[in-house]
Amino acid sequence: FSTLHTNGAIATVGRLVDMDLDRYLIASCLCAVAAQRLVRKVCVYCAEEYQPEPHELDSVGLPTDTSAKFRRGVGCERCHETGIAGREAVFEVLEVTPEIAKLVSRGAHADELEATAIRNGFTPFRASAQRSAMEGRIPLAEVARITADF
Repeated sequence: FSTLHTNGAIATVGRLVDMDLDRYLIASCLCAVAAQRLVRKVCVYCAEEYQPEPHELDSVGLPTDTSAKFRRGVGCERCHETGIAGREAVFEVLEVTPEIAKLVSRGAHADELEATAIRNGFTPFRASAQRSAMEGRIPLAEVARITADF
């Protein structure tokens, strides 16, 4: 177990290479990578359902015809009029399967690693945050904030 500063689970491989570790050692020793980002939660006391504008949904990669129950806090005494109360973690977990290990060993680009991982069940930050927003737990703006560098 170790901590490492990267933008996500997939970027960890590149960061380890940057630290002069041999790819074959990374591939054989790395079992899994978990990455997290903290996101602000909608205040449960003043939350209201709303339908975001199409451009808001589009800006975070969501379909404009969604029937999800988006919520936003309007502000109350408990959240100090911010509409935000508390935080939750959004995760990415990359399991280093034999297929991923082979890609790491041969120096595959991060895009190829991510595409393969997604085919095998990997959920990127954006998809995880989108789901939290569609379930009404976090504001849609948080999806944009934590995925702005992607």
